Amino acid sequence: MQKRIWMLVVVLMVIGGGVLLVTGRWRQDADPDTQTTPVVTTAGPLTGTLPNILILAIDTLRADFLHCGGKANLQSPHIDALADDGVYFTNCMATAPWTGPAFASIYTGLLPYHHGFHGRQYYSLAPEQVTMAERLADAGYHTAAFVTISYLTAAFGMHQGYQTGDKFTDQGLGEEAKLVTASSKTFVDRCAAQEQAPPFFLFLHYYDVHAPYTPPAPYSGMYYNGDPRAGDQRLQDILTTEGYNYLWQQPELYTWLEDVTDPGYAVAQYGAGVTYVDSHIGQVVAYLKERGLYDDMLIILVADHGEHLGEHGIYFAHTLAYQETLHVPLIIKWPGNRYAGMRIDERVSGVDVLPTLLEMIGLPIPDGLDGWSLVDMAGGADADANTDTRQERPLPVMAEEGEYLARYCKVIYEGPWKLLNFSSDGNHYPALYNLDDDPGELHDLAEQHPDVVERLSTRLWSTFDEDNPLTVQHSAPPTDLSEAEKQRLRALGYVK
Repeated sequence: MQKRIWMLVVVLMVIGGGVLLVTGRWRQDADPDTQTTPVVTTAGPLTGTLPNILILAIDTLRADFLHCGGKANLQSPHIDALADDGVYFTNCMATAPWTGPAFASIYTGLLPYHHGFHGRQYYSLAPEQVTMAERLADAGYHTAAFVTISYLTAAFGMHQGYQTGDKFTDQGLGEEAKLVTASSKTFVDRCAAQEQAPPFFLFLHYYDVHAPYTPPAPYSGMYYNGDPRAGDQRLQDILTTEGYNYLWQQPELYTWLEDVTDPGYAVAQYGAGVTYVDSHIGQVVAYLKERGLYDDMLIILVADHGEHLGEHGIYFAHTLAYQETLHVPLIIKWPGNRYAGMRIDERVSGVDVLPTLLEMIGLPIPDGLDGWSLVDMAGGADADANTDTRQERPLPVMAEEGEYLARYCKVIYEGPWKLLNFSSDGNHYPALYNLDDDPGELHDLAEQHPDVVERLSTRLWSTFDEDNPLTVQHSAPPTDLSEAEKQRLRALGYVK
């Protein structure tokens, strides 16, 4: 069955005052030995100058596991170089600690509560939601996505707006990233081969940072010295012991550890996966430079969520809405490398990606989005130093977690404060942290600051309905998943 998916890379080629829309074929299950390149046709005129757009989407990447993000001993030279050429938003928050709702927020500019992709009975993006790819296709872009997880496919409603693409899963150690990178080059070549071509929007999704942390050689083991199996007790036995690990009842999450006894080895392998994906970012950027496309492109690098690496008693997964799962990298390279090297520390959100992109290319920002454009943050460099014309964002930065009325969590940020409202069986349990003083969220200050809890709770429940707290949307469960896909998602802890 054919599926269609989009990815976020856009390249513009304008010849003689017009461009033509490129359309192609999306295949759900690709055989790497018999892959064909997209079938390219042309249809419809487009006037004006629009930049090519590339979105580099890295699954499970924590903001603090980049060299430019403060991890001094970790090598991420290509992402660091992109940050040097662009604007680095150092304090970006995901809207959810797992893939489906977080990417749906990036696609739609909406919180999970509003776009409806939460999980379990709310397990897909409804057709009435308008995605980034749909908005760009309507503007004349050729949209394409190459992805490495089922949550970004038609089965979960995430194909909307993509004309060309492919999904690569279960291809072997490091092979999926290779296929994504190779497909991106082929796509760019096909677009560039036309005499008149529309701009393109290319979305590339890299999964290799995600567990199991098994980067290929020569990356595997690059940050670890010693014998990871020298201890007396297997790590997977420890992590499935009641009371030690929050996810102890999900042993399928840890079978990949086999006989490993040192948790430091797993953390080091996570970092090695980051460096491996960074090498593919480097290959894509180098190819765009070789084709003379890089300088004029709009490029966005973003992660959907981060990862627990032992913090809060959770290992090698992404479950609760603490900073290790919500704080993600966001880098935006303007066409012409405008504002190159700027770092912005103000807190932003994944819902801001869509309105920012739309404003950058001159398209209207629709009413009703939860995010806001970040263009003025960077553009402040052009303004008088004594003048701040930026408006207040429509909603505070928020995040959500949970698929059941019996247990969920809503998060709101204000200045140094972060409030997590845990709900269990109708009862609310607030946890309050001052992130300036306690970035690791170790000291709950809810009892010491009831006034802050009350203020933030009031603001929180002015957005969410306490009687209907999960979503205002109604979405269907996923369809057309093979048994192998279901088993893969089950092994990753996504499906019970």
